[in-house]
Amino acid sequence: MHGPVCDDRCTGRRAAGGHCRSAPSAADRGAGSDGAAHPAPLRTPRGRLPLFPLVLSLLFSVLPAPAAAPAQVTLHDALALVGREVMLRAETGSGLFGAGGVLVEFFVDGRRVGKNLSGGDGVAFFSFVPRTARLHSLRAEARGGRAEGLLLAVKESAGLVLIEVEGGLLERSLTMKPRPGSVEALKKLSRHYPVVFLGGGLIGAAAMKRLLKERGFPEAPLIPGGDAVFAALREKRLKVRAVVGNPELMQAARGYATRAFSFDATEDREAVADWEEILRRIR
Repeated sequence: MHGPVCDDRCTGRRAAGGHCRSAPSAADRGAGSDGAAHPAPLRTPRGRLPLFPLVLSLLFSVLPAPAAAPAQVTLHDALALVGREVMLRAETGSGLFGAGGVLVEFFVDGRRVGKNLSGGDGVAFFSFVPRTARLHSLRAEARGGRAEGLLLAVKESAGLVLIEVEGGLLERSLTMKPRPGSVEALKKLSRHYPVVFLGGGLIGAAAMKRLLKERGFPEAPLIPGGDAVFAALREKRLKVRAVVGNPELMQAARGYATRAFSFDATEDREAVADWEEILRRIR
């Protein structure tokens, strides 16, 4: 314990009835358990906020909020008769999780035709009636995201040529190379008949369309294949002229198409040799 520290100047104050300044104790100097003096901790005056947190909070208050990520949009290709209603379909969200309540705008040939909100499953529909028989470009936009697709409108007398992508256009291999002569044959075929691709496989429709474009195939709508495709086409009053694909597709096409071709032989059908043979027999 330290007593008062006095000097000559303090003597005068004491004589006048004042008090001397006491020396700081070890606790005041921040002495440790070893008795050594340590700097006293910094104390914030009572009633004031620390300066650094205050500056930090002000900084974040003036920074702009991070922008929302663009919505993921998927647009399905479509087929229709001229003058008949077709439902354009777009999906918002990813995988199994659809984003409901998203406003989707639909465009045909670059012209905005309308908009609609996606439902709880993330699907948005819009009714459209094509007036001309040709391949129309589609686009859907939603919350910064966009997707493109195709609408094939045909006359009632037209017969579609359905071609399965895997096994019909592309070889069944990891390289997915075009079958010999398929690119040139499709370019000739699409000048005379409305062509529709079937499939999508595990890589999805958008990735498959990009692959076909990279391989040099002409543009055509891509829709899911399988047995249900023919019933859906009949419901839309669309006729089928020919089908090219695997034996299972040939079986499903019975009663819908007058011509069916496969590169694989079946019990009642011979396999075609190449695409040149298909071109001769379709005509």
